[in-house]
Amino acid sequence: MKYVRCISLIVFVALMVTFVHSEDCTVENEEYYSCASPCRRNCTNLAQMLSCTGVCVSGCFCRPGYFRREDNACVKPWLCSNNSLQNKLTAGNGLDVPH
Repeated sequence: MKYVRCISLIVFVALMVTFVHSEDCTVENEEYYSCASPCRRNCTNLAQMLSCTGVCVSGCFCRPGYFRREDNACVKPWLCSNNSLQNKLTAGNGLDVPH
């Protein structure tokens, strides 16, 4: 019986920690990841090749298909305000660009 209580307590604490962290993400299109790459694409580096060997980090990150803009918003790539990026975005390059 003690074993069941102990396991139940561990599961409850783990769920609460996940719930608390997920509530901390207040930016639209952002979610909590317990193990994400420290080298995330954003509006500034979207058109660059990234090479990352870092260990995973936890925190709030933009959802897949969204990128962090300078104003901290998580936006689709065509909403990034970087003019040089706009010139590099073309259909077929792996980015979801509207036609």
